[in-house]
Amino acid sequence: MWKYFKDLERTMSVRGLNDLAIEMAELYANSAAITKADLAQENDMTVKLVSELLDYAVVHSLVSEATVGLMERRSLSNQKRHSPEGESFSAKHHYAELRRKRVEHQVFSFSEEKIRELALAFAEETDKSKEDIAIRYDIAKKSVDILLKKAITQSICDDETFKKIEERSIRHNDSPETRAFFRQLHERREAKKKNFFA
Repeated sequence: MWKYFKDLERTMSVRGLNDLAIEMAELYANSAAITKADLAQENDMTVKLVSELLDYAVVHSLVSEATVGLMERRSLSNQKRHSPEGESFSAKHHYAELRRKRVEHQVFSFSEEKIRELALAFAEETDKSKEDIAIRYDIAKKSVDILLKKAITQSICDDETFKKIEERSIRHNDSPETRAFFRQLHERREAKKKNFFA
């Protein structure tokens, strides 16, 4: 019986491990009849290991945001049903932490070229929302925000692209906070350029 994630890592290829995690996550998300215990029994694993594989699929963006949403709803529903007061705090907290790690992983896995491409798409395709861009790149909406900020502050995108992003954002939300945010981005961008040329 498989008990530890590290044992799977040692004996399976990365592709095999990823495929197993995807398959389990999709089954868990899309079928109320299949429980973690069922998945554990079917794959000769502990329930704890199945949970670790499901978390792995979420954090490493092996499954879509839609699948993560289904998994989260199922987890919340199960916890409400089985907890004495019908609470779901720990499941909410757990998925909030998984989503934070997912965003972090998504941001760090993007190359500068991919960040530049995303920034240009956001700047040029004004008919597309942030949600549309997130879906295209199969990332969370929050990751789009972080990657745009990174593209600007680290001068990954050119000045023209930055200007278009700023204009688009102000058209969408012309508030003092938005203008202050872009002033701060200008300052960081200029500081980065000065440090680069110093």
